[in-house]
Amino acid sequence: MGKKKRKYDKGASVGFLMALPTVLGLILLNIYPLCRTVYMSFFKSGAFGKWTFVGLDNYVTMFQSAGFWTVTKNTLLFMLLTVPVAKGILSFCNFL
Repeated sequence: MGKKKRKYDKGASVGFLMALPTVLGLILLNIYPLCRTVYMSFFKSGAFGKWTFVGLDNYVTMFQSAGFWTVTKNTLLFMLLTVPVAKGILSFCNFL
């Protein structure tokens, strides 16, 4: 009979090896800090690194803060005003 066909060829494995540094960088520099931040948001830090579990109290405090809602409103307003203007300017420049 003929040769057995491999599931992956050599070129694919070389491609995976070349993509590995990018994937590791993504995990180490983006995904791990995001997960760590979410984990830390359930704790209150004290003096000298003492952490106390507070559950959702930090989120309750944040959502009850007037400053949070002011900043959220300003951010949404800024986004709703600047994105369409920027897209319009860029679309105009595209047709020049």
